[in-house]
Amino acid sequence: SVTFTNGPFTASVGGEWVEFDFEDDSGEVDRMGYGATLRYDSAPILAHFNVAHLDDDESGNPDVTSVGANVIYDGRIGLGVVYSDNDFDENGDDGDLDDADLTTIYAAYVIKIFGFDRARMTLGVSYSMADDDAGPPEDLLAGRVRFNYAF
Repeated sequence: SVTFTNGPFTASVGGEWVEFDFEDDSGEVDRMGYGATLRYDSAPILAHFNVAHLDDDESGNPDVTSVGANVIYDGRIGLGVVYSDNDFDENGDDGDLDDADLTTIYAAYVIKIFGFDRARMTLGVSYSMADDDAGPPEDLLAGRVRFNYAF
């Protein structure tokens, strides 16, 4: 990968290509992935934007494109969104699999536990919307609690 930084801005790009045949002639792997990230870090705002693509030349595996963005304020409050598109049609599958889109919106809030700087609890919530070509959209609302202690 290559990274460039200028003041509060950072940009990174990278890629990877993998190709090999299985020893027992049962198949092959031929994948190429690449992505880019932009970051803005100027207290109290930290923002990220990223995009990635996986080009999978194996029949039946999807090509995947993902785009995400998030903002963190004061290291304690975060908001973000991720969109992913799985495209099965690009690789000539037999029609058994359908394209799918997934969008997730999430938020998090960090709380110090008992006033200790190193002990934190993160409250998170997310809402995901999945839509495939075969059926109705599916939605999921989730919550989570994480306890962290830095040694």
